[in-house]
Amino acid sequence: MPKHDVKLSYISDYYDITFDSDGNLETEDSFESAIINTILSEERAEESQVSIPELRRGWIGNENNDLIIGSRFWVYNQQRLRQVDINLIRSEVSRALQRTFVDTGIAVSQSVRIQIFEDRVNFTATIERPNGPTDEKYYAVWTGTGE
Repeated sequence: MPKHDVKLSYISDYYDITFDSDGNLETEDSFESAIINTILSEERAEESQVSIPELRRGWIGNENNDLIIGSRFWVYNQQRLRQVDINLIRSEVSRALQRTFVDTGIAVSQSVRIQIFEDRVNFTATIERPNGPTDEKYYAVWTGTGE
């Protein structure tokens, strides 16, 4: 299998990219950094989500671009983590993964499981490749404000 994703290496308390002996980015046969980029990069919020234009955030590279990078996952980071909020988070993560992986043909399907442990949002992303293994990655994302 080709190594098509940047390898994330755990260094002390954080993950970072690393370089091989030739000075090239280390890569691996994984979707890990692509999933992280898809979910944690900020897509501009809709007016219905954030009414004040200056607070809608988002990456400028998405302006006038057909290929949108990121998600609106950030919009929900101050929610109370009720079932309705969990459903919105699941929908947003799924929408972003669908657009990035399935709609581009990189994968044939994606699914998301959202779990709340105490007041922490956790999600598991599953990406099924057309001719290869299925990637399943677990992420503990943030601590919410609780009930």
